[in-house]
Order: sequence, then structure tokens, then C-alpha cells
Amino acid sequence: MDLKREFLSHLKRRYPALGEELGDDLVSEQLLSPFVLKLPPRRRDEIVAVVKAVHQLREVLRSRPDQSADPGYPSTMMSLDFHLDAAGALKLIEINTNASFLILGWEMYQARRLPFPVADFSPGQWRDDLRRIAGNTLSPFVVVADQKPREQRLYAEFLVAREWLRSFGWKAEIRDIEDALTEPLPDLIYNRSTDFYLEDPALRSLREGFLKGRPRLSPNPFEYGLLADKERLIEWSRPGALAALGLDAESTAILEKIIPACETLRRENADDIWSRRKHLFFKPKREFGSKKAFRGASVSRKVFDGLLDGDMLAQEFVPAPEAGFETPEGPQTFKYDLRCHFFGDRLEGIVARLYQGQVTNLKTKYGGFTPVVFE
Repeated sequence: MDLKREFLSHLKRRYPALGEELGDDLVSEQLLSPFVLKLPPRRRDEIVAVVKAVHQLREVLRSRPDQSADPGYPSTMMSLDFHLDAAGALKLIEINTNASFLILGWEMYQARRLPFPVADFSPGQWRDDLRRIAGNTLSPFVVVADQKPREQRLYAEFLVAREWLRSFGWKAEIRDIEDALTEPLPDLIYNRSTDFYLEDPALRSLREGFLKGRPRLSPNPFEYGLLADKERLIEWSRPGALAALGLDAESTAILEKIIPACETLRRENADDIWSRRKHLFFKPKREFGSKKAFRGASVSRKVFDGLLDGDMLAQEFVPAPEAGFETPEGPQTFKYDLRCHFFGDRLEGIVARLYQGQVTNLKTKYGGFTPVVFE
């Protein structure tokens, strides 16, 4: 039995209510890698320290007087995406809201009988997180929402999330985000939409409801603007910026080490940035994943000039680390990054993504999400 079939069989055994909803087409051949990435335990300790530093930064930022839209609760499914530099030190590539694969990642570790990197995380911890978001409502009605959810690549995760929620004794549904506010009105929406600021006119009612406090929405535009908008990376990478915010010395030192230099690509600085392009990576400030991302060393001047009006970020290029594995075709080298989920100041999960090519993808043979073992 191959890895995909084994994983599907695991999910169907654990969640028999899914039945035919969990079809073979919902798990791609390259979603999961057969390998296990091994890292020293100190890397996990460093990630824990970064999560706590980011939480301290969040608390400093939300205490500013201009944060009138603060809903008063943290977001579920936040993540820090890391590369390791040549010395093995963590480098923060981006902070994500609505990051995928904590739920399926936990199931992946269970299916492979490997220790989850965060020993005290379980579906029950997610229940406690959501209760906090929902205002400690004991049995909230939760909707998992996205644009055309059945067409999303990770719809299987939506289904398992719904089953986790129902296992708590809660009512849970999956809805298109444009229909999220139909009756019965949910208490909480687990938001998987990548319209991070809810700018689509079709989501106006949802945005207005969020601003009024019902339903509660997580992740939400406030959290995205506070931490995940890539403008923040530009601000924080400026010398002295973190200390000037009032962040404590320990958290400042941790974050200054991991945040690569970032700047906005503009016409007025285009020639200077072009001259430094081989040491830079370009990506849109408001896109997600690897959409429209380019390594500076391989971009042509024509493509580069086309980026000047695209609200682009020029980030210090930190090459993805590499790991070698024995495949049926012989030894191969894969690039990888680390996705580290967190809630508040708690680390809640770690997975790696193995791939070959310029940017992270789920198209590489033997690549995909894979467990990380710290030993």
C-alpha cells in the first residue's frame, strides 16, 4: 500500500462518518513525502523561543492606541515559516495566518506512529484554543469557510477539521465563505480564505459582522495586519525598529537575528535593487504561498521591470536548506522549509515541506509535507 492510500485509510478508520466524502482525489500523490526530516533538539527549543518573542511583539503592537479594530482574541492556525541558513540558524521567511496542515499534520504523525514535535498538542488543545476565541462558549457552532471549499487543494483538511469539531460535541459545518452568515448564524468562523482583509464586496457583511463582534472570526483581518502582512517584515527589519516599539531586549535580540532584511521594490530604487538582485528574493506583499515569487539571480530585466508596479517585496535571499534521502531512483537532494504553527505564545506543531525547484511546491516526486523528528 502506498503512502497516499495508507494515509487515506488512517483517516477513514478514525473518521468513519466521512464515508465517501473523503475520496481518493482529495489527497494528491505529492502531498506527503515518505521521508522523515531529522534535526537537533536545540532547533525546536529555538522555535519555542521565537514563538514567545513573536507573541511579545504582538502584545506590544496591539497595545498601540490606533488598534481600535482589535477583536480581543488571538488567531488559530498562525504559523512561522523558516529556512535554516548556512550556519543552521533559523531565518524567518514569513508569518502566516490561516496556515494549513496543523490538523492533517497531526494526523500524518499519528498515521506514521511518530512522536508529534509538540507533546502536549492534541485535538483537545485546539478545542481549548477555540473556546478562548469564542469567548469561552462551552459548545460554539463553528463554520469552516473558504471560497468554493470543495475545490480547495486541502479540502481533506476541512473535512477532518469538521470531524474534530464534532468530536467535541459541537455543531460544525463547511460553508462557502460568501454563505458563511446564512442561518443558523455561527458563533465562530474558522476562516481559510486568502482574502486576508475581506476586501471582496461579496464579503462586506462578513467584515461588518467581524467588526461588530459577531460572529467571531479566526484568523481575521486584524491579526493579518498586525503580524502577517509583509509590510511588517519591512518595518521590523529596519535597524532599531523593534527596540523603538518598546519590545523587551530579549525578544528584540531573538527577532533581530531571524528577520532577513526586507524593502519595498519601487521605481526610484529599481536600479539599486537590480544591482543587488542576486542576493534578493522577490514576492508580492499580499499574495500567499509561492505565487509570483522570483529568485533575483534568475529573473530577467524584462520580468524585473514588470514587477515595479506590483507592490513587491525584495527580501534578503536565504537559500532553502537541503537534505539528502535515498529514493527508489537513487540518492536525491531536496530543499525544505519548516512550518511551525502557534497559538498565542504556544508552539503547537512543526512540519517540513520537501521539494525540488525554485520555490516551495507540492509537485515534487517524493516531496511534500513530512514529519520532523528532533534527535
